[in-house]
Amino acid sequence: MIAFRGSWEAPDFYDADVFDVMGNRFRKNQDSLEKMNSFDTSSLPLTEQFNFAMAKERKQKIVAESQFTNADDLTKEVKKYMKDPKNGLDGYQLTLTGHSLGGGLGEYAGVMNDVAVVSYEAPNVIDSLPKDKKEKALRGDYKDQITTIGNPNDTVFTGFRGNDNKNRGRIGHLFYTDKPDIKNDNRIHDASSYIPFLPFLTNGYNTVRFFMGFMGPSFHSMDNLSHDKYGYLNIPNMYDGDTGEKIQGSPRADGVTIHLTVEEVKQITSDLKREIDDINQKIVQASNKIINVLQQSPASVDGNLINTLTYGIYGFQRGYMERIRSEADFIEQRAVEFETVDKQN
Repeated sequence: MIAFRGSWEAPDFYDADVFDVMGNRFRKNQDSLEKMNSFDTSSLPLTEQFNFAMAKERKQKIVAESQFTNADDLTKEVKKYMKDPKNGLDGYQLTLTGHSLGGGLGEYAGVMNDVAVVSYEAPNVIDSLPKDKKEKALRGDYKDQITTIGNPNDTVFTGFRGNDNKNRGRIGHLFYTDKPDIKNDNRIHDASSYIPFLPFLTNGYNTVRFFMGFMGPSFHSMDNLSHDKYGYLNIPNMYDGDTGEKIQGSPRADGVTIHLTVEEVKQITSDLKREIDDINQKIVQASNKIINVLQQSPASVDGNLINTLTYGIYGFQRGYMERIRSEADFIEQRAVEFETVDKQN
C-alpha cells in the first residue's frame, strides 16, 4: 500500500492545492507540452526559437516538480518492484490511499497505473486526467477500481458550492459519510439567480461551511472516520453517491472472499514448527555454553546466576515458544478440518 499525505506544508497549499487542483495548472501544462513537442520550430527566427525553448523548459519544470508527477512516478516504481520475482511479492496487489490532497494524488496515480484506490475527503481531480482517461471516468469505467469517501458538508470534498461532484463528475465510486441534502443539489443553485437575496445567503452559508471544514465540526478531519476491529469503515450514515441509498458497512466489504489452500496452510505450519524447533535448539545450546562458563566463574559459587539463567530460559520456552507451537497446532488442526469438509462436499 502507498499512502499519500494530505496538505501539510506551505507548498502543499499554495502550489499543489491552489495551482494544480483548483487552477488545473498541471493538466494545462501537460497539454501545452504535447502541442509544443509536435511543433516544428526550425523555420522560426533564432530569437523565437530561443523563447520557445525557454517556455517549453518552464512547463517541463512545472510538470516534473508537480506532486501529481511524483505520485505517478512512485506508483510506477513500486509496481515495477512488485513485479520483480526476486522480491518475493508475487500474488500481492498494490492499493493507493490518502486523505485530502493525498487522496487526490492517489486517485490520479491509480488511474494512470491501473491500481485500486481508496481516498478520503479528496478534492475533485478529474480535470487533471488526460482527455481519454477523463472520458472513461465520466463513463464510470473506474467505479470498481476507485472508491472515494467524504463528508457532504466538506468544502474540499464537494467544492465551494457543495455540488462540484455532480457538476464535473467524479473519478471512481463516490460515497458520502452523511446524507447529502439541498446544498449538494444543483436545484438550489439554479434557482438562486431568480430569487432576491438568495445568492447572498447561499454564498454566505458556503463561506461559513468552508471554515467549518477545519474548525468546530471539522468536516474535513480524518477524526470523523471510525473503523471496526477488522479495519472496515464503521460509519452508521453512509450513502451511495450514485443511488442516494444508505449502505450497510464498508463500501469495499461486500464481495470479499478469502481463498484458503489446505496444502499451503499445512506448509506454513510445518515451516513455523521447524523454526520453533530451530530457535529452541539454539537457545539451549547458547545457554549450555553460558552455564559452562559460569560454573568456572567465582561469581557463580552459590549457583544463583545459573539458577536465574535456567529459570529465565524455562520461562521463555513456556511463555513464548510453547504458545507459538500451540498456535501452529491450532492452525494445522483447522487445515485438517477444512480438508475433511472439502472431501465430504
